[in-house]
Amino acid sequence: MQASRTWRSSRAGAAMSVRVVSGQEAPEWQGWKGIKNHQQGEYMPTPDRDLRVDRRGPARLVTLLYPARPGETCPVAAVHASTT
Repeated sequence: MQASRTWRSSRAGAAMSVRVVSGQEAPEWQGWKGIKNHQQGEYMPTPDRDLRVDRRGPARLVTLLYPARPGETCPVAAVHASTT
């Protein structure tokens, strides 16, 4: 079982793609979480992100996770990385 959705962007000279993966088994396990007592073989699919950036030279990536209920709008309009 594998489900994914991909977004692509090209800004500031870098090509970036973000893919949401759930229940991927190959080429590597991704998008799974342990259930019950977290014993071997007790897993269920869960959304996970696969972020890829193609850029020459230094790059800074900033990730913001904001909890929201279904249908709720995120109040965060922008995120800026510090220079330090």
